[in-house]
Parts: sequence; structure tokens; C-alpha cells
Amino acid sequence: MMKKRNRLAMTLVEVVIASTIGAVVSFATAYLVLEVAREQKRGLVDAQANSIAVKVQDRIERTMRSMSRSDSIAYGQPVTLDDGSKVYRTVVMSSGIGNPLESLTFDPDAQTLTHDPNRAVANDEIVLAKSGRLTKLRDVHFAPSMKAGGVPDNSTVNVWVEFDDNGASGRKSFDETEDRYVVKPTRVVRSFTVTFRNH
Repeated sequence: MMKKRNRLAMTLVEVVIASTIGAVVSFATAYLVLEVAREQKRGLVDAQANSIAVKVQDRIERTMRSMSRSDSIAYGQPVTLDDGSKVYRTVVMSSGIGNPLESLTFDPDAQTLTHDPNRAVANDEIVLAKSGRLTKLRDVHFAPSMKAGGVPDNSTVNVWVEFDDNGASGRKSFDETEDRYVVKPTRVVRSFTVTFRNH
């Protein structure tokens, strides 16, 4: 009788141990699956943000490369950056003598970049880029290139485009002001120089 009880007691202990191990394994598996899903989401968001940034750069380059360096380039809506350098929200150019003036303008409030193919005609602007559900267009600015001696080079324009994922990836970093980890947007920056055609 005692042997049967001992055997039964051992069986109950084994069940408890097995149940505990099963719970730990189940929790670990669920955590792993959740982390894999999060990483997949982050990867998809990053890929989408980078894809949009590449498309915007391509649109800007195609628009500006059709402009002529024989005409002067003008800049508008100056902004001073944190490092003290001056950049511009608008660049005005022309595709040749006698052709209408065109412009690219970034509106930080609407978060849109527009192309105006003829500044003499109202309401003909074309939106080249704007904020979406998962990506936000935070900044676009232009700056003239400089030749030796600080003379502006009208053959090229420097362009800066900044997107972020608006926190959609869920990445967290420590915020010292709030003394805790918070979700922060992941930035995607494209900085490039556009060269105008020769005539």
C-alpha cells in the first residue's frame, strides 16, 4: 500500500514539474513569435520608408535635370538650420530662355513637396511628395553649391530630403527628459546634388 502511495506521489510531482516546464516553453515560444512579428513589421516599415525616399529623390532629380544651367537659379523661403547654415524651402529655375519659370517648394505645415511648372499660372502645381499613413515628410530644403572663392555654382543644387516612419516601427529609445523608454520615429535621410543640363 505504501509503495502505491509513493508511486502516486511521485507521479503528481512529475506532473507538476512537467506542467511547469510546459508553461515556460509555451511562454518562451509565444515571446519568440511576438518578437519575430515585431521585427518583420519593423523591416516592412523601414523598407517602405526607404522605397518612398528613393522615389521622391528620383522625382526631384528628373524634374531638376530638365532645367537649364544657362539661366540663373533663384532661391526663396530661407531657413536657418541649427548649425547656422542657411537653406531654402523653394528653388526657382527654367528649362531655357523664353520658357516659363518653374519651382519646387516644400510646405512644412502641409508636409508636401510641390512642383509648379509655370509660376505665371495659378493652381497648376503638381504634388511630388507628401506625408502618408506610415511615413511623414518632415523636411525638404535646397542650397546652392559653391565654387572656389564662395561664388554660387548655378550648375548644381544640393538637396536634402527627410522622412520618418512616425513611430510605426515601434522602436524604443531612452528619453532622458521623460526618464523612460518611448517609441521614437526612425529617420530616413536622402542628401544629394543635382546637376543641370548645359543649355
